[in-house]
Amino acid sequence: MTENIPDDRMQAYVQAWKLLDGDETGKLPVSVLGRIFRAFGKNPSEKEVETIIVGHDLDRVKGSVTFEEVLPLFIEVKDSSIDVKTLRKSFKMFDEEESGTISVDNLREALCKLGEPLTTDEVDYLAQLVEVKDHKIRYDEIHEIKCLVS
Repeated sequence: MTENIPDDRMQAYVQAWKLLDGDETGKLPVSVLGRIFRAFGKNPSEKEVETIIVGHDLDRVKGSVTFEEVLPLFIEVKDSSIDVKTLRKSFKMFDEEESGTISVDNLREALCKLGEPLTTDEVDYLAQLVEVKDHKIRYDEIHEIKCLVS
């Protein structure tokens, strides 16, 4: 199953795993499975993550997963895909002054409270993917979407 993953993508997955596995145990808690998928460029809802956990009989509280156990689960989770036009429209909703910019603080508040909330670490990561100047993001100048894995 995992033999279909291209070498460059596999290398990116390994690098992302190493970042998440700071204590180098080779295992991560099942409770952070959603974060693992997102670090690997997937975008499952919490409901999808819960379905995978239940479907594979993973113990959310005490359980842990290894890199090798997580890889086959990727087939069940769709890739994160959003185009630049959709991203700009989303940012524009928070542009109160219609200036082509949004405050990092306003974005952080929205992303941490609305829909499926992100953690502050996830928002900090997103802020690194776009240019921030004077504590504002110029969303009208976003021409490409960078991500941890392509």
